[in-house]
Amino acid sequence: MMLYNHKLFIRMNIYKITDVNILPNKYIIKKQVINKNKQNTKTIEENEQEHYINIIPIYDCKLSDTYTKNKNYLIMLKILCINFHYTNMFKVEITKSFKFKKYIKELVNTTWGFTKKDIIKIKHIKNINNIHNYLLILKPNVYNKYASYINSGGGNIYKWRHIYNSHKMNYDYYNSKDIFETISKIKDPTNFNIKNTEHSLSLSDIYHYYSLAV
Repeated sequence: MMLYNHKLFIRMNIYKITDVNILPNKYIIKKQVINKNKQNTKTIEENEQEHYINIIPIYDCKLSDTYTKNKNYLIMLKILCINFHYTNMFKVEITKSFKFKKYIKELVNTTWGFTKKDIIKIKHIKNINNIHNYLLILKPNVYNKYASYINSGGGNIYKWRHIYNSHKMNYDYYNSKDIFETISKIKDPTNFNIKNTEHSLSLSDIYHYYSLAV
């Protein structure tokens, strides 16, 4: 006859929750959390069957034709966003044959009008639960496709946001990898929020992953 081991039963039924994230309300359910001292209920994201892609279109602006080592220069990166600091995510259906970058190339063409010729690289940043974040690194020729916040103010539409930094050159030429990896280490409070969620990506993250892509 098997004896009932109450402590073993409790240990086997503990839910370990290390991160609490929020998607739109219709994707949120409640899960029971048990520990040795008390029993309570927490609301967590429980949406494992659905996936989203968050895409951040950017391009690097060279503001000078020549550069001198150990001299300070103004560095500018442009990010396409909504209301100055929101990026948008798109729901996708993941299958065995699904290819993220191929799908993204099609999606950005229908969403923003960017063609394959406009794209330098698509760089995966990181996942936030079931949200797959990507940088869309573009050529400068895409600039005229959208207005900028500098020229036309806010609004709930896509516009270019200009991000400026000062950087002391370590080379006598424009080295994007070195520049943005260095800048990424500077503490910056700027975040880009993923629309309809409580998640965000820091500007430092964007700089860091961009430096890995170039």
